[in-house]
Amino acid sequence: MADYTLRIHQLSGALLGEVTLPGTALVRDILTAFAQEPQRLLVKRKLMYQGKILAETDVLHTLFSKGEVGEVIDLHLLQQSLQVQILRDEGSETSRDSM
Repeated sequence: MADYTLRIHQLSGALLGEVTLPGTALVRDILTAFAQEPQRLLVKRKLMYQGKILAETDVLHTLFSKGEVGEVIDLHLLQQSLQVQILRDEGSETSRDSM
């Protein structure tokens, strides 16, 4: 099975990097290859290909089987910061019912 060369871009178009993975790799493997260290914020990350959000369990050869040998595939990385709210048991001005 062929390897795939994948270029990862921000939505702005800025290139984050390039990775080559086997066709048996998962989208999750791409995200792992581009993990930012140290990750200080909780961030939800997704990859997009031709306007479609890819599932982390998608297998590369099923997504890109129509590509030419040696073709470089361009993906976009979507990142969303997750907001975490801490509730205090006592003395909180905000009740749980109001959320």
